[in-house]
Amino acid sequence: MEKEETTSEQVGTIRILNHEIILSKAKEGDNEGVIELFLNEGATEDQLISHATREIEKGRWWLWEYWEKKGLPKEQIELTDGIHSLTLYNFQEMPISDLQLEKIQGILQVFATIKEGIIFDEVKYILLDDVQGMNDKSGEPTNGYGPANSNAVTLYPNALRDVRNRVTDKVTNLEGTLAHEMTHGFPGMIFEGEMFFNIWTKLIGWRISEERRVLPGGAISIWETDFSKCVNEYAQSDPEEDICESMVARLFEPGKLDPKD
Repeated sequence: MEKEETTSEQVGTIRILNHEIILSKAKEGDNEGVIELFLNEGATEDQLISHATREIEKGRWWLWEYWEKKGLPKEQIELTDGIHSLTLYNFQEMPISDLQLEKIQGILQVFATIKEGIIFDEVKYILLDDVQGMNDKSGEPTNGYGPANSNAVTLYPNALRDVRNRVTDKVTNLEGTLAHEMTHGFPGMIFEGEMFFNIWTKLIGWRISEERRVLPGGAISIWETDFSKCVNEYAQSDPEEDICESMVARLFEPGKLDPKD
């Protein structure tokens, strides 16, 4: 596995003309080149710029203030299964070990076999964060964060602890967490004309609850189902966490799942 020096990509210019905002990136040869956004005629210049900033930050985690403040990562490692590739950036003080890299590579190879590796359209980076936070659903140290709007899976220090995963003791917490967080890229995908999130809610019987549930970490869930179908307490949080925890079980201990589902 090859380690390379980090390079950064910067936003170039913003032009506003007749409520049309055009953002150009300074990086030469970028295929996207120019992003055009159109808002209602009454939108102010500040609103246009704010909206444009959000759009250009999608899929570009390195432009987020949170990551910019961290400066350069300690390591940059290119990973590939021979067809799909992604980049790991380590912002933690400790270098990632060969064994941890082997575990990560193994998970990537597993996901390369699912729907011809479609998840790699959503996940292009793995970020090892040096700051440990708390999970507002479980009330425990958080393990990771999915690729929403960033094309990146974030892993926190707790994910790299030498313990077994909460879904199954068949894998390490690192393996289970990475599989869980990568699966967060699936719910919004369309399969056979329907969003996978909707397919799952129908299959398992998830529905909007009349009463709000306060989860162990303090977050509020608006969802309910027959919780006996969920592989663990964390999967009971909401349909998306159920999807992700179920994927971990499906990959590493399928006996934990209800065969009828």
